[in-house]
Amino acid sequence: MHGGRYRPDIDGLRALAVLAVVVFHFFGKPLRGGFVGVDVFFVISGYLITRIILGDLAAGSFTYRDFYGRRIRRILPALLVILAATAAAGWVLLRADEFAALGRHIAASALFVSNFLLWTEAGYFDAAAHTKPLLHLWSLAVEEQFYIVWPVILAAAWRWGGNHRLAIVAAIAAASFVACLVVTPLAPTTAFYWPMTRLWELALGGLLAHSVAIREGRPIEWRGRPPLSPDLLAAIGLGLIVIALVQFRPSSPFPGWRALLPAAGTACLIAAGPQTLINRFVLSNRLAVGIGLISYPLYLWHWPLISFAHVLAGYDESGTIAAGIRWSLLAASIALAWATYRFVERPIRRGFSFAPSVPILAAGLPVAFAFGMALDLGKGLPWRPADDNPKSRFLQHYIHLHRTGLAAQYRSECDFYDWTTQSRKPAIAPACTAHGPRGTWFLWGDSHAQSLSAGLRAIMPEGVALAQVATSGCRPSLDPLPEAAIGVLCDPANAYARDAIRRLRPDILFLARSQDHENQDWDAIARFAREAGVREVVLLGPLPQWHPSLPQVVVRRFWDVDRTDLRIPPAPAALATDRLLTERYGASPLLTYVSLTTPLCPDGRCQATVPVPGPYNLLAVDYGHLSPDGSLHVAKIAIAPALAGAAKRPVPPAQ
Repeated sequence: MHGGRYRPDIDGLRALAVLAVVVFHFFGKPLRGGFVGVDVFFVISGYLITRIILGDLAAGSFTYRDFYGRRIRRILPALLVILAATAAAGWVLLRADEFAALGRHIAASALFVSNFLLWTEAGYFDAAAHTKPLLHLWSLAVEEQFYIVWPVILAAAWRWGGNHRLAIVAAIAAASFVACLVVTPLAPTTAFYWPMTRLWELALGGLLAHSVAIREGRPIEWRGRPPLSPDLLAAIGLGLIVIALVQFRPSSPFPGWRALLPAAGTACLIAAGPQTLINRFVLSNRLAVGIGLISYPLYLWHWPLISFAHVLAGYDESGTIAAGIRWSLLAASIALAWATYRFVERPIRRGFSFAPSVPILAAGLPVAFAFGMALDLGKGLPWRPADDNPKSRFLQHYIHLHRTGLAAQYRSECDFYDWTTQSRKPAIAPACTAHGPRGTWFLWGDSHAQSLSAGLRAIMPEGVALAQVATSGCRPSLDPLPEAAIGVLCDPANAYARDAIRRLRPDILFLARSQDHENQDWDAIARFAREAGVREVVLLGPLPQWHPSLPQVVVRRFWDVDRTDLRIPPAPAALATDRLLTERYGASPLLTYVSLTTPLCPDGRCQATVPVPGPYNLLAVDYGHLSPDGSLHVAKIAIAPALAGAAKRPVPPAQ
């Protein structure tokens, strides 16, 4: 290993990191915090790169040309193979819009700015993660951005920093960590993707590399105290990583303080040295080292295979790829990673005569960038066979409807979220909270509430107005939402809704949200509404959902069947939630619970089409947002009958 003695335990750490990520992506539940494997990689990279640079600076042999030449030989061979393979698969498998998006990601990957592209795409209409074969390259982009600035910082500190070199690195790490702590609760997407909120993890590895004791494998000594046991330090480090792997969830705000656990754990394992029991017998065993050696190509290969498997095989009803396919993909990922290491990476890094030179490898980046931009500017080359067919046109209809054709039906003017700019609006239209001459209904909730708006308006009595405060991503709430980034949008929207309810005193208040209904105290909202003068509170249950989307399920599994009355098993979560809510609120004196899945899914299979003429008769435009026809259908078969029954009940007193 350039810049110091080779440590096989660090390759073992790489194996731990890549297996955490791969198991998380393939299987999810066993390691729900497996995404922290990326943070382990960051600390390792910071340590190794800093050790290389410091070794060259100390020997007086550091040059930027040599440094970046080594980076090119290390990073580009496998990356260019992945970009080429992904482009080839996309040519055959992806629709025009998907292929154009892949082109943007290829271009961004060639410039090492994938993290910024993904940050800009993180919005209401952002495509699901599985539709982005190069999603995982955001972490490589962060590392490469670090490699651009870090040698300059270290060289400057070495030349002019004197005895303050370590303090300079520590100050940079501290500033980045503080930024991470501040930004994560306010803008978690920004904190996740931006290099300034991730730099501290790589700089933490850099701090380790400054310690001569660590570089030489000696135990750490604290001034005036006995040496800290390396075995204890290694055990602490492994424990911190394991806690993060099993306790964190994808929904946990991240990175923030949580990233400190895997980062500090990795630092402890590196600092403990190669002779501890854990490092020597667990991380340095032949299998761990072998996986560590192929960790980079394994990381590169596994996600494109998962992504394209969704295109080819689709999901089962649980929203995941079938288990047999996942195991096959894992085996294929390992095989491709080994082949890439054996026949691409190793010959180039060892400088074999037939290997391409650094300039030729570097030339691959502008070629990849130009190709990616051509795909984007060419709108995904819609003349390809993969796109010019009835199935693709069917999917394109619903994609277009979802993105541009729902404003009137959903009443986007009543949404505090601006779909076009993907930002918060200062106000909604006054007509959204206006009285009706003969009464007022009020719809409060998120985008799934919006999808019910057209149906409610269709079944309203004449002279009744539908007031609506339904904001994308915002569940109804009496209190500020704990997720700070969501709260910035949702807290003002919910406050406005509560004020409007007090002012309008609607005859009926409808409450709706996309999922997780069981985790909310609906009785508390009903009590608030009763005290505000609302006559009837109606809680609308969850709508059926299909993964990745109903149109894609139909195209992949039900294209050649009669779709007049098509019924498809949904993801099980909505049905389970409905059963729980029926039990909890079925006899509530405070509210009327309306099950939407009972009439739609009488036998566990849900109506996927509605009785309207023509081929575009799906209930939902995506995974669960209702189409305009679907909204009318749900209102007529589920909501209207429930309202007729509720009208016969005596009105309970406010409590």
